[in-house]
Amino acid sequence: MKAEDLREIIERVEGSAAFATFSSTATTHRLVHVFATKGDAKLVEVGYYDPVADAITVFTDAVPVSASEAQDVFRGDEQKGKEELLGLARDEIEVGILAVREKLKAFIDEKHPAHPIAQEILILQSRDGIPTWGATLLTHTLHVILVRVDARDGKILSSELRNILELRAPE
Repeated sequence: MKAEDLREIIERVEGSAAFATFSSTATTHRLVHVFATKGDAKLVEVGYYDPVADAITVFTDAVPVSASEAQDVFRGDEQKGKEELLGLARDEIEVGILAVREKLKAFIDEKHPAHPIAQEILILQSRDGIPTWGATLLTHTLHVILVRVDARDGKILSSELRNILELRAPE
């Protein structure tokens, strides 16, 4: 499995004028996530964390590459109390966007063939120091399939099938 598609996207972002402007002020930045969708609205975003500002700037892979304003860091429960976000170890990433999509398709075809995928949301980030793809797959059968894939070797780390109708907002 190769991550050439992912490397090309990152190189395109980092070679852009928007990134040059960002990196001239955020000199200690690190790559922290790649977000991709497939479906009605295809999108790839690449996020960089600036520990000095404790903020993330997101770049959209489009022509031309554009940057968001720096945003405060959202910290989920596993990040609460941590000072800085872990960067992605680029040299460890062997599973790119196309490869993880192939892996997910094979997994769904084998484990959940009755639940065709309508929308796909992928995020690559470091989880406990491991580059991990998190996939949220919305199905035509009103289910959500949550899958985590190790970006180093393509191994499925976890999966869960949930009925959308049973999902509730936290009380």
